[in-house]
Amino acid sequence: MQPRRRRPVLPGPDLAPLRRARRLRHGVRQARLPRRGRQRPRLPQPDRLSRRLQAHADLPQLRQPDRQRVPDQAARRDRSARRRRHLRERHRRCRAGVPRLVQVTARLVLAAAVALGALALCPARAGAEAYLRVIAQRAPVHSGPNSSYREVYFAERGQVFAVLERGTRDYWFKIELDDGTSGWILGDMVYPFEVGPPGEEGVFTRIGQAIKGAILGPSPVGYASVGLSFSAGVLDGEGMYLLRPSWLIDPYWAIEGFAGLSPRAEKDIFLGGLGFVLRLVPGAVIGPYAGLSTGAAHIRPKVDNFVDKNETLMALGAGGGFEITFKKQITLRLDARNWSLFNQNHASNSQEYSGGLAIFF
Repeated sequence: MQPRRRRPVLPGPDLAPLRRARRLRHGVRQARLPRRGRQRPRLPQPDRLSRRLQAHADLPQLRQPDRQRVPDQAARRDRSARRRRHLRERHRRCRAGVPRLVQVTARLVLAAAVALGALALCPARAGAEAYLRVIAQRAPVHSGPNSSYREVYFAERGQVFAVLERGTRDYWFKIELDDGTSGWILGDMVYPFEVGPPGEEGVFTRIGQAIKGAILGPSPVGYASVGLSFSAGVLDGEGMYLLRPSWLIDPYWAIEGFAGLSPRAEKDIFLGGLGFVLRLVPGAVIGPYAGLSTGAAHIRPKVDNFVDKNETLMALGAGGGFEITFKKQITLRLDARNWSLFNQNHASNSQEYSGGLAIFF
């Protein structure tokens, strides 16, 4: 058996030149930089987000240095890229937790208060052409330019009134009364004079005079003899209506009656009686008073109420209030009283808070 002969190896091409050519083709040539097919993205600015970055619910929201949220980038996509790059969103500072509408309203209210205060502090100018001072001991003021007209007011010596009109017949002047109404006074009982410069008065005095001259008027208690008031309010948390006629003995004391109804869900309470009223500061624009009343209270249960019975109790009320007089002889009355309803077996207390209008004759 002959040994196997090996296959002869023929000499092949040298691979070194091929490898060298491959390295030169993929390597960097002299005086020429490699060409990048894709540029690296720029780093975003610290206060701006990239448009390709989507918001994620789990990520914390970005905030500006003043602790405000970064405005939405999508809201400004309608701008050009150049303007969006250089312009920033204008931001108005406001207090945290307070809506902007509330702040604007508060500023308007403050400005209105300052304007009203400035108007109140400004010295009032004389609106009439002349003023009259009463020189008679007591001068009647009539509703027309003649003594046959009804007497509406009696002016005391030293009172000053503004002249509104001069009568075409005889010597009569139409004047403006303190309560805003008007009347006619005979010229023989008054003396015309000029208005002097305003005195140096304090701030609070001028504010009080401005308010009094604008809405408040003198109390008619000094010359009235009969009063009538109608009040509505609550009695023991339930509705109540009261009519209070009165007879004024003098500016301090008055005899006052009362009659009213307190309708309730299960029963009705009828009140009626008589009492006294003491005015602590008679003739004041805001006059406090105290009152004591006694009478009866009749309780009438509803048809479906089988617990309460039909009965009449004694009623005793004590309290006070205020009378505020406005222009045109409009008087506002506010009452706060405590009522005790009792008989020989039981007693109960109730509080009354009511308000209404009063007229005087």
